[in-house]
Amino acid sequence: MKLQDIKEIAIMVIMGILIGLYTYYLLHKPKEFKRVELYTPNQVFNLGTQRDLDTILVAGLNALEIKGIQIAIRYVTERDKVIAKAPKLAGFTYAEGNKYLVSIIPTTREHSIRIIAHELQHVKQLYDKRVMVNETQLIWLGEDFSNKIPPYKDRPWEIEAYHKEDSIISLMKKKLY
Repeated sequence: MKLQDIKEIAIMVIMGILIGLYTYYLLHKPKEFKRVELYTPNQVFNLGTQRDLDTILVAGLNALEIKGIQIAIRYVTERDKVIAKAPKLAGFTYAEGNKYLVSIIPTTREHSIRIIAHELQHVKQLYDKRVMVNETQLIWLGEDFSNKIPPYKDRPWEIEAYHKEDSIISLMKKKLY
């Protein structure tokens, strides 16, 4: 094989790779949100670096008809993972009165939407007072779980949040896309 033939083959391989990468990018780039104004009767603060987290949060709050709260969103820290004893923690919600903090891992927009939908279901549980948490108690629908918190996958508040994720995501996406 001549040097010229090797160069032509290398150029064709490189061109094929570039075309493949560009095609992959076009198929997987995030869709832009619709240019609509989302009104919320809440105070929403984005403490993360992903600029659309607050927009996603507002769409979810509206979908769940949550009104009159202050809510901030930020990224999960390593300290959070240690405190929660959960090295793979993707998100959690903290509440004090009508103030809420939603923390999520930095991830793609699609995964952020899923985690936020899940965490907003916990906000809804707290907002509706179906779950009540303080320093010493965790009460779910009147049952005290303070001394017997089940494994994560068996917690009824988590089961509900997972069960409702897809419907919340669907409502959020109708507003966003």
